[in-house]
Amino acid sequence: MITIGDQYDFNRKNPWLDDDSPGWGASYNDAAGKIIPGNTFDYPYIHGKAIMSAGHSFFSVSDEYFTSAAIDASSYNIIDLIFGEERSTRFFKDTSTIDFRIYTPEFMEKIRQVTQAGAGIFMSGAYVGSDLFMPDDSSAIKFAGQTLHFLPRTGHAVRTGRIYATDYAKPGFTGTFDFNTEYSPSVYSVEAPDAIEPAGKGSVCLFRYSESNASAGVAFKGPYNTVILGFPFETILTEEQRELLMNQIMNFLRK
Repeated sequence: MITIGDQYDFNRKNPWLDDDSPGWGASYNDAAGKIIPGNTFDYPYIHGKAIMSAGHSFFSVSDEYFTSAAIDASSYNIIDLIFGEERSTRFFKDTSTIDFRIYTPEFMEKIRQVTQAGAGIFMSGAYVGSDLFMPDDSSAIKFAGQTLHFLPRTGHAVRTGRIYATDYAKPGFTGTFDFNTEYSPSVYSVEAPDAIEPAGKGSVCLFRYSESNASAGVAFKGPYNTVILGFPFETILTEEQRELLMNQIMNFLRK
């Protein structure tokens, strides 16, 4: 990503006078020279370090391989689904074509298979809730409520990245955690984290955003267990916090 700052002059009638008063299209310069991280493609490693710190081994695959018939994911006790800032995106030339959709039919069928086998699900991402609305697919919303046991609330929950464990989460989950919503040279910024709500018996609000008290995470305990976070786990700012939270998640999900 290349930028020198946010644009502040959107009036097409404003003329360029000089470099100090550039008119239409003028922007701030606070980001000039800064390297803004994008996808570093090492999120399985970041998650995996925290998983190993919690006393578990891990094995990573792409979402395409996970949803394919080539893998029997039901043989795994816990599955960590990393969605980052992935969300449904329409092609600019053909708006009927949607790419990068989270809740594809193949994905939903695979999750049904593994949960029926008793596998625990940990899922995090900035659009895990709001992506349910993008394709306008009522079956995906039904799937989220009945299988993952959460429902979307809003796609713009907060501007600041702090969460705290609720009383419903005790004693397994405690503490406060900070994730990145501003400029950082080491990890991308979460501009629009999701608020998600528990759905169904056995599902509770796990975390709330400190800024708005909206629900930031949901946990379900039943024939299988799930933890869903409305922001990407890998954007938690310190390794110590990531290890602490992952340990709590692994303890909750394992049978």
